[in-house]
Amino acid sequence: MNLRMLKNFPNRAVKSRGSILVLDDNPADGNLVRRTLKKVFGEDLDIRCCEESETALAMVKSERISCAFVDYLLGSESGLDVVESLKSTSPNLPVIVLTGEGNEAVAVKAMKLGAFDYLVKSEINAKSLRSAVISAMKRSELQSRLKSKQEELESFAYSAAHDIRSPVSTIHQLSSLISQKLSGAEFEGSDKVASWAGSINELSGEIIELVGDLLEYARSGRVPSFSAVSLKELFKDIEARLAHLLSEKNAVIELPTEDLVLQGDYTSLLQLFQNLVSNGLKFHSPDATNPKVTVSWRRVCEVDGEPKIEVTVEDNGIGIARENLDRIFFPLVRLTKKDSSSGAGLGLAIAKRVIEQHEGKIDVDSVLGEGTEFTVLFPELNLEQNSEKTPSVSPQQSETTH
Repeated sequence: MNLRMLKNFPNRAVKSRGSILVLDDNPADGNLVRRTLKKVFGEDLDIRCCEESETALAMVKSERISCAFVDYLLGSESGLDVVESLKSTSPNLPVIVLTGEGNEAVAVKAMKLGAFDYLVKSEINAKSLRSAVISAMKRSELQSRLKSKQEELESFAYSAAHDIRSPVSTIHQLSSLISQKLSGAEFEGSDKVASWAGSINELSGEIIELVGDLLEYARSGRVPSFSAVSLKELFKDIEARLAHLLSEKNAVIELPTEDLVLQGDYTSLLQLFQNLVSNGLKFHSPDATNPKVTVSWRRVCEVDGEPKIEVTVEDNGIGIARENLDRIFFPLVRLTKKDSSSGAGLGLAIAKRVIEQHEGKIDVDSVLGEGTEFTVLFPELNLEQNSEKTPSVSPQQSETTH
């Protein structure tokens, strides 16, 4: 946003959107921000100052807060934890972090948690505060509109996919009936007609599968609900869901003996890892014996010092050529010859979307003819609370428990 836009942005637009919250355990610093804000936007601007995070969270839950300033150091409490709590309570709330001194690493962490800006207290003035508030509010409004449009688009795609699947399913059923009636029938051109009916049946089946994958892709874009997820329970669920494929391929899934708890959305993670495991089981050469998928997980610490959870899924399948590794996560990309097991090419695109929702990343390494290894890294959130939480269970377990 340039200076001209800032000057033209009316003060009443800021005031009309609700109170501005200032959370700082130093009353002098909080009053400095309050006085400067009133100087910029007018004395009638409603500003709520508080010194405790519990009070700030209660205000965000019960009042109309348009923007929040949060001190990085709140006594023994980290302002970044408060930022995370505020964003969890009100995802579209513009949050600006304040600190006594500049620190690029802290700024990066704040932005990752959802803060919109980062200001050094000694450099605060009317211009910087005005710019920060207006820019944050504009960005919040834009995010809200984009989210609304995304939800609208996903809803349309979901409805359209359902509408397409219904008539195609009817075509599939009718072509199956025609094929059955033509079986053994003898008349001029009967073989050709039977072949046509078979083609219609095969193609309509592929369309049904594609529409099903598109529905899954649309679902994967929805807002996840995070909780503690036991990786061991998650993969046991996947193993049960893939029991038929395991039996058909005479395959096995090897899992670690020790469990690990990940903060994430159970349904999305199930979708993610089921896609990775099923790919490893499906794509083998015709003469391959004993397909195997080996799963491992561990805690790691990257260069930035942030704790991560690393999950590796390795198979002994056909592998992927090096030149194709950058393409595999694109929607509707199929690298294998189209057959009954090749799918619509959306599985890995769904996996990538789920990983991005969890702020993780995925790497792939593969040797053609030998196998593929996917490595997924997730941030280890709320590490101190993991041991106290009950791991999420699968939907089936939940139904039998209640």
